[in-house]
Amino acid sequence: MERRRDILMHATVNGIPVYIGLEIQSTINYSMPYRLLLYDTMTYHLQYKLIDRDHREHFRPTGVMSTVLYSGDRTWHQPHSLLDRILVPEPLKGLMNTWKGNIHDIKEIDVELLRNEKVKSLVSAVQTIYRWNKDTSTIKELVLSKEVAIVVAVMTNSEELVIRIEKEEREEVDMCQVLEEFKLESEMRGLEKGRSLGLKQGLDQGVKQGKIQTIVNVIKSKFGFVSKELIMKIEESSDDKIDALTIKIIDAKSEEELMKVLS
Repeated sequence: MERRRDILMHATVNGIPVYIGLEIQSTINYSMPYRLLLYDTMTYHLQYKLIDRDHREHFRPTGVMSTVLYSGDRTWHQPHSLLDRILVPEPLKGLMNTWKGNIHDIKEIDVELLRNEKVKSLVSAVQTIYRWNKDTSTIKELVLSKEVAIVVAVMTNSEELVIRIEKEEREEVDMCQVLEEFKLESEMRGLEKGRSLGLKQGLDQGVKQGKIQTIVNVIKSKFGFVSKELIMKIEESSDDKIDALTIKIIDAKSEEELMKVLS
């Protein structure tokens, strides 16, 4: 089974090289600590395999740090470490590796701790979008660069909003205005869809009623009468049974035979 990270960066921190793995998670996943264990193990193993056999004795692997940025609308309630899903015997507690997942819910990050202004703007915007609850008055001051606005829409799983923002010609996006227009467009599409669906249902019902009336007229012409019971039975029948009745009328000798077709 092939396993690949979302992002793996090679960086230098205080003069020391490290690998930083980042997973972008929009849905809650109970297996995330296990996946991180697998990713990290593979990264260390790959470093080891790339070293010439004669030099493995002195091999010092580059450290790997993995973290998860969860951007879903629900609260992350799944385990944060592999140990959370393992039954550990009492004598071994404290001795088993936890393999902490470093899982961070973007809705709970303290934006004041962020140093990069673009990242700070992004996280703050995502948190605001999740809080706005369709009331655009709560986001009147939310103006973002087009680049950040698209990332915010992606992280909040709004594919249609991404398309809407990409159409913006300005480099700065007023999210209040965009969301109001997006909301209006969505409502109009929903209204149009409802009208189309209602029209189709109306046409289908009209066709069925016309077919029923024709069948009743044919039965009346053949037998001289049609009982109310048979008419009710026909009206309650499915299209398949009505089609079967249409064929049966040709050689039917009584209403009872037609009733059997519909029962």
